[in-house]
Amino acid sequence: MSIVEPIVSKTSEVAYTIAFRHIGYLFQYNENIHNLEVEIDGLEDILRRINEMVMRAQRNAEVIQPDVEKWQKDANGMQDEVVAFLVNKVRSNSWCVNCWCPNPMWRYRLGKESKLKTSRVISLKEQGTKFLTVLPLSCSAPPPEHPFTNHGNKEGCCKVLITSRKQLLHMMTPKLADQRALSASIRAPVASTKEFYIPILEKEEALSLFMKTAVISVNSNEQTLSVVKEVCDECGGLPIAILAVATALKGKEWYAWQDALTLLKKSNFDQIVDIDPHLFSSLKLSYDYLEPKDARSCFLLCSLFPEDAEISVEDLVIYTFGMRLLDRIATFENVRNRVLTLVKGLKASCLLLQGRDDNTVKMHDVIRDVAILIAKSKKGYLVEHDLKKWPEGGTFEGHSVISLKSEYFSEIPSELGSQELHTLVLRSNDSSLPDSFFKGMETNLEVLDLSGMAIESLPFSLSKLVKLRMLLLPDEVSDVSLLGELKSLEILRVNGIEKLPPEIRQLTCLKFLELGEDYNLGVISPNVISNLKRLEELYIPDYFNGWEDEATDTEGTNAIDTEGRNASLVELNSLTYLTALKVHIPRGESSPNNLCFEKLVRFRISIGAPFGPDNEEKIPPTKALKLHDVPLEDKFKVLLVKSEVVYVTKVKGLENVLHERDGSGFFNLKYLEVERCDGDENLLGRPEPSLQTSGQAMSRSFCNLTKLCVANCSFKYLFSLSVARRLEQLQVLNVETCSCMEAIVGNERQGDDEEIIFPRLREMTLMDLPNLISFCPSKRPNSITEASNSDPAQPLFREKDVVPNIQEIKINGCPNPESIFSASTARKLTRLQRLVIESGSSDSKLKAIVETSEERDGANDDELFVFPELFSMYLIGMANPQSFCSSCGDEESFFNQKVVFPCLGYLGFRGLGNVKGIWNRTPPADSFQNLTTLILGGCHDLLGSDSGEGIVSRHEPTTEEVDTNVVLPRLKVLFLLDLPRLKSFCSGNKLPSSVDPVIQDCPLLETLF
Repeated sequence: MSIVEPIVSKTSEVAYTIAFRHIGYLFQYNENIHNLEVEIDGLEDILRRINEMVMRAQRNAEVIQPDVEKWQKDANGMQDEVVAFLVNKVRSNSWCVNCWCPNPMWRYRLGKESKLKTSRVISLKEQGTKFLTVLPLSCSAPPPEHPFTNHGNKEGCCKVLITSRKQLLHMMTPKLADQRALSASIRAPVASTKEFYIPILEKEEALSLFMKTAVISVNSNEQTLSVVKEVCDECGGLPIAILAVATALKGKEWYAWQDALTLLKKSNFDQIVDIDPHLFSSLKLSYDYLEPKDARSCFLLCSLFPEDAEISVEDLVIYTFGMRLLDRIATFENVRNRVLTLVKGLKASCLLLQGRDDNTVKMHDVIRDVAILIAKSKKGYLVEHDLKKWPEGGTFEGHSVISLKSEYFSEIPSELGSQELHTLVLRSNDSSLPDSFFKGMETNLEVLDLSGMAIESLPFSLSKLVKLRMLLLPDEVSDVSLLGELKSLEILRVNGIEKLPPEIRQLTCLKFLELGEDYNLGVISPNVISNLKRLEELYIPDYFNGWEDEATDTEGTNAIDTEGRNASLVELNSLTYLTALKVHIPRGESSPNNLCFEKLVRFRISIGAPFGPDNEEKIPPTKALKLHDVPLEDKFKVLLVKSEVVYVTKVKGLENVLHERDGSGFFNLKYLEVERCDGDENLLGRPEPSLQTSGQAMSRSFCNLTKLCVANCSFKYLFSLSVARRLEQLQVLNVETCSCMEAIVGNERQGDDEEIIFPRLREMTLMDLPNLISFCPSKRPNSITEASNSDPAQPLFREKDVVPNIQEIKINGCPNPESIFSASTARKLTRLQRLVIESGSSDSKLKAIVETSEERDGANDDELFVFPELFSMYLIGMANPQSFCSSCGDEESFFNQKVVFPCLGYLGFRGLGNVKGIWNRTPPADSFQNLTTLILGGCHDLLGSDSGEGIVSRHEPTTEEVDTNVVLPRLKVLFLLDLPRLKSFCSGNKLPSSVDPVIQDCPLLETLF
């Protein structure tokens, strides 16, 4: 027994371990799914960072290591695999016992698979982390053996043409449908970008590019063409040099061309490491020809920022102001306008690149290298990044502007002591600077940027910089009381402080104050803001809500008396020069009645509730307003009319404000989000019969609106017919949970049935609109009753509703329409990429997606319905559908030969009643051939007829056809779920061998073929 007992004990332990692990798959299902989602998000982040590093290496003509390329392929494959897996997790709670209880077997399977996939994702993350921190991604490339010759390029294929230090990178994107607009539950891979390394252009190609850029006609006189050719030759065939020089000389006189040629020939930069001499001389010439001269200062300023940095235009503005780069421009708003103009010109000159959005720019690494060299020789700039230690003594001599960057500086000197330095930018992870660091620069340092540092306290010597005009501090600094000694300070940016101390009220020259976006700020000392009377721009965090109702009189009181007290909003009235304001007002009634917003040019003001993280990407840097459950007083109406972005929640009388000007205002409005607001008729625009004025006065109302979101409102219509015809800029339309809404466009005019065109609309969501009849109902005179009645059989989108550039349509919970598109509207959806239709209720009348002209007009129309760019389609919960196209489909199938989807990659059906087959025969050669994912679930009548037993029905095939006919040749993912009558998938055909089907609750399914 002494031998047996340990064995039995160990066996039992192992058995219990295995049993509990399997039970864990069932009961820890949600946790396993959540862990997988978290880990796959982490993998996506690592993949994105590695992709960026790979692209950077490729721009520098380096060769990517095979292990890295394999990891990228594996990581992309894992993403696709997890995407397909996660799409079914909802089934665990909804598709068992008539969708009312969870399915334990399905939970067990998903719980187990998610655990295994999580382990594989973690392994890929660990390997990717090594590539980011330890292992090399690339190595130097050998010189190319064969030049690239361009034998013609189809229009629209060339996406980016840039240069690395030694070679060129020509990025070409295949002309495919944009695959980013996919299901919210399926993150499909984006179409890949092909990259080709090419050397310099051939002479003929270079000259063609040069002449096209400089707008030189081939019919110009011989003398002109000769000079143009010589100038082009000096660019060395480098496209970026050609673009820069040709742009600089475009429109110039003949003598300017001669002068440029002389300068290019005199340039001698053969000794510059890593930069082609032709490139340097060409870019130098482009710099010399920049007009006005302010553009040259702005260009050189960008060299102070790190390589590949997303440079904020706002940073360029405050640097330009602080460094006095512009002459005779005194106000911040004027400087900003000037900088925006200069940045636009630099981008047009190919010297700056577009950043991630309109508020940022980038500088190509080669152009930045050239800018650094020019700035050093012309302006005394010193830019040293990626340093390992602090530069040796004497390095700073002769330099007026210095930008240094290192992970950690070793041996930071106790005193910098540079007498000529007026601008200093430091970036590192060092947590401190010596207390005497700024000693010796008291009378010369004017601009100091420490925002890229990690210092936790300010060195005492900083308080002695009496000439300092601009100071940017890092997040870690919490005490800024010593800044009260900097009497010349005009620009101050701090982030992370808990209190704005009383000492700041001494900075009476301050024009720009930004307190960051931190939760820590709890106290703004009384009478600090009111004493900064020269402030032009004030930015206070959205989360600061400690405003006092009344101003505190600090005259004759000491610091103890005001300890813990806060400023009042009344202090803002002392800022008579204020043109830009960011502030959160916790309660509308707490704001003073005389608070003046009239002079504000730029603002981001929230009243009642702060802007949330979800709002950030939607808010441009100017003119944003949020009103939440506050009375719509006159002082707020001033802001409303001037705003570009407006969020309104629970505000009474909103429609009256939008109507009261007869539409003569709101020209600036670009983004409008309205939630929980009540009204009787239209949100935008008065009902047409009540209009007494001509359309001319309203011709520009809401004309710049690009995005409109409405939820939980009681309006009958969203906008009037006249407003709808002015929404030429509208790109996104979301309407959700509006129980009273009968139509999006209210058509009250008798006999008015003209086209309504939304030329730029690309995304539309209509959700939970139980009374919606039509997008814009048809109103026609009735010859018998002489009254106008809506046609109950009309589709949701009539033939007069035109959305030529729509890319994504989502409709959910709109039970009244019997069809979605008229035939003519459907044929105009040439840009549609994603379509999601969900009925949302059992009483849905929806029978077809497209209503054909045969049924509506009585004419037989044999023209095909082609959706050339549709990539994903999901149809959910249609209780009694007839076919995709009414009256033109086979009664046994949903699709027939008249509907063509050449690019469709994702197709999902769930809960479609009365559908017996998907295809009435093998899908045609021009349709469904790119389908990679097919999901079928909860279709209880599929397939229930006696004429066929497969999702793909067809006539009895011959033996040869059975052997050779492969349907859906690119299919990879197949889900067959809760299909109780299904007997086979494609009778008489076969699927590609790559398909690994997931089959659940299909009791009659014996074989796929």
